[in-house]
Amino acid sequence: MGGTSKGGEPMAKLSRERILDVARSHFAREGYRRASLVEIARDLGVVKGALYYHVPGGKLALFDAVMEREEQRMLDAMRRAAREADDPRQALRAVFDARLEVLRHLKNLHGVRREIGEEISALTLAQERSFRRRERNLIVEILEHGERRGIFTPRGPRRAVAAAIQGMFHALTVPELFAEDAVGRGPDGQPADARDGSVLRDAFFDLVLLGLVSREPGAA
Repeated sequence: MGGTSKGGEPMAKLSRERILDVARSHFAREGYRRASLVEIARDLGVVKGALYYHVPGGKLALFDAVMEREEQRMLDAMRRAAREADDPRQALRAVFDARLEVLRHLKNLHGVRREIGEEISALTLAQERSFRRRERNLIVEILEHGERRGIFTPRGPRRAVAAAIQGMFHALTVPELFAEDAVGRGPDGQPADARDGSVLRDAFFDLVLLGLVSREPGAA
């Protein structure tokens, strides 16, 4: 059942990490719809059927496996950023920045185009992925921390507030990630709208914190 690769190596010994690395590169360059299992297998030096030994569910299962690995890395980075920021106001910004930094690394590593980023973002948002639930839980933890310290005032059901913040995280990600790829340039020679993502991000956090921060005497 295991079979052999083109070079005679048993399929069972084909590294899952190697499969995910190659598949990630294809999905990043081509997007989900255009990525081909045949091409992925060719880059791995195996036949297409070999992929089903490791990922029986086909292309969607392979895409999900790639995303789950990268999302875990992103969540780990976000949790580290939250731990390092003592102030919950800073923590909200820090987790978004950590999220963005992981994605920016992948974008630069594989030369991801904006339309591919938008396709992948839409595809992941169409599913209630484990990452989304855990990301939301992290935001809830930050809100709870802020409320315990008297910095944040409770604003409705905490999970609903966290879901709203999370939704804006997702909405801001693509503009922020691809702002540096703007075509037009201003008088200073820099991309004319390269600041659009940062402006949106700053405005978002200003508004969120305006609504969250306690107005009680003595609030930090």
